[in-house]
Amino acid sequence: MNAITFIGYYNKYVAELEAVMKDECKKAIRSLKQKDPHDIISPDTWFPSEYCARGFVYTLFLNECRKIDNHINNGKQVKKARKENYAH
Repeated sequence: MNAITFIGYYNKYVAELEAVMKDECKKAIRSLKQKDPHDIISPDTWFPSEYCARGFVYTLFLNECRKIDNHINNGKQVKKARKENYAH
């Protein structure tokens, strides 16, 4: 899938995420909706398949969720959980 095709499908992929995500994730979805897909990839970007392109958008979503979580919790909750998991 080339960059032009990806740009055309970007909103579809975001809508798929929105349809299955809980309300807590809506802020990350809104952030993805505000992004212009032209700014996310370069014209020479190529994905081997539609699944890879969809996975790229899902990765963007997960990154947005992490940003929001770190902003809300200032990273404390995540760091504490990691420390507890590796304390054994």
